[in-house]
Amino acid sequence: MKKIIFAILIVLFSFQFAVAGPQGTSGKTAQTIIDNARNLFLDEDSADFWTDAMLLNALNFGVYQIASVTKCMEGTTQISLTAGVSEYSLSGVSYITVSKVIYSGTTTSYTDDKPLKRYDIASVDDGEDIEEPVRYYTWNDYIGLDPVPRTTDEYIVVYYVKAPAEIGLTGIVPLPAIYDYALTVFVASKAFKRDAQDGRSQALDAEYVAELTRYSADLVERPRATEK
Repeated sequence: MKKIIFAILIVLFSFQFAVAGPQGTSGKTAQTIIDNARNLFLDEDSADFWTDAMLLNALNFGVYQIASVTKCMEGTTQISLTAGVSEYSLSGVSYITVSKVIYSGTTTSYTDDKPLKRYDIASVDDGEDIEEPVRYYTWNDYIGLDPVPRTTDEYIVVYYVKAPAEIGLTGIVPLPAIYDYALTVFVASKAFKRDAQDGRSQALDAEYVAELTRYSADLVERPRATEK
């Protein structure tokens, strides 16, 4: 059974979930999610065994994990370019990963905004005789452009997945409302795991994975049929 659950989790983290734009939060507090976990799964009405602090720690971990695998918390930042400068700091941005980068302004190959290709830093070589960047890489909280920008009048827009800040018991869960139940299941699973109730924890892990997979399937933009 452990091998099956482990395999499911590997699939979850290797699969690229696609969310069709930002979704509204339910406005539920962390305390509400924790209370629901107690009532639905933990068979207790108050903190008789699992403390609020213990479950809040699991909740914050779950929020970060769900944001990471679903990419549901989206953000953008605009960075002005400087001629001859290839790397720009992202230290002021609280992010998990960069999703894409758009080079804005009139270019030699595009009449409008141009998406840059993601590249590995080891493959960067500014040997092309063109007037604007065509690819980007991320490294140590910097975003690098290749080839190096030749002008100062342009900018890039960085699309990224936000890193959620930890919340207290009265804080509002920042995830879209569709993930409230998955987060509730996650909190209960970690409670059972802490109590060495591995069977119950693994069963809830499987339900958590199924819940995320179900909503990712609902929100993926499917190919349209070709018109005849």
